[in-house]
Amino acid sequence: MISNQEIQRIVDSITEGLEEPSKGWSLNEAAACCVFWCIVHKAWRDGTDLGMTKKAAVEQLHRGPLSGRSIGAIEPKVMNVTSAAQTLLERGMPIYNEGRYTKRGTGEDMGPMVCKGYAPASNIQACLVDILPKALLHFDLLPDEYVLESLSSTHEARARRSRISIDLPETVEHESVLEAINRIDADGIAPHRKNHTFELIHDGKGYPPLAVLAFALEHENGEVIPAGALRGEDSSNEFRLLRSAGFSISRIHREGQAEDEIQKEAHSRSAQPIDENAGSDRPEKRSSEVTQYDRDQNVVRAVLQRANGLCEGCRMESGFIRKSTGEPYLEVHHIKFLSDGGPDRAWNAVALCPNCHRRCHYADDWEAFNDSLYEKVDAVHRSAPS
Repeated sequence: MISNQEIQRIVDSITEGLEEPSKGWSLNEAAACCVFWCIVHKAWRDGTDLGMTKKAAVEQLHRGPLSGRSIGAIEPKVMNVTSAAQTLLERGMPIYNEGRYTKRGTGEDMGPMVCKGYAPASNIQACLVDILPKALLHFDLLPDEYVLESLSSTHEARARRSRISIDLPETVEHESVLEAINRIDADGIAPHRKNHTFELIHDGKGYPPLAVLAFALEHENGEVIPAGALRGEDSSNEFRLLRSAGFSISRIHREGQAEDEIQKEAHSRSAQPIDENAGSDRPEKRSSEVTQYDRDQNVVRAVLQRANGLCEGCRMESGFIRKSTGEPYLEVHHIKFLSDGGPDRAWNAVALCPNCHRRCHYADDWEAFNDSLYEKVDAVHRSAPS
């Protein structure tokens, strides 16, 4: 999370030339919410850490550009920005989205997920649709192949698509891929993006396949590959080139992901008649390469000893004994997922009963629950003797 001073600097930049709204939040306040929304959106899109809990970030905003608003009004306003983003997405603006929002309790579909953790809220302020595109451009959150043409006074944004296409070679050299990996280690992946589904594995470390290929092709041909010019699919020519060069590309494993996808598909068919004979006596098998993480057993031991048989989520005793160890059954959960770059450290892990562990991954309040776990573990960590 950047400082309030930096947020204000960005706000001043993206509101230049815009008219002050006749009612509702001021232009400065609305823009601050758009900037914060973009920071959260970018962290979610790239799989990076916000640097603090969302609660702490909102408190920071309340001490700065949003000091004139009650702290309880800030998050609903950020949810208004989500609605503005959905509106822009419907009009053709290529805002990153993944999955769908569902209404708590009813399961009602609330549209494409454009910012995890902030579902859409109604009654959006019209100026948000003017401000948000400028904020997205500031944070480089629109693909390079899209050029924003204009923002009209009627709060409509139009985008022009000029899809970049490149001719892929028949092969890419192994050494060029290694050069690309070294470049990423030294300078990062910009202007390309992290892939949330696949990674190229080298020396036990994962890299975004398309960034690797783009830099490898640039190394061979001397031409910069624009962001968005390559496409990553399991059977794509891009991945074929990397595999032919001797590198492994695997699907990123996220705990419980397959089961969650199965249940979401089943839920989407809930209106259909129940068939007790559905299924198969011999379900088909399929194999896929996934990335797993080698976890330090000292971390597991330290977390279980700290918990002392009590779930660190609900503080209840485990319901049964693990047969292999004779100890209360608890599962060690990494608060920031290892697949999202979280560290394998005791201060990033908690011992949970199965119910609380599932809550961390599947519940509609999973993010707030994980934040509360961080606060508990941090309190223990700070009170421990140095």
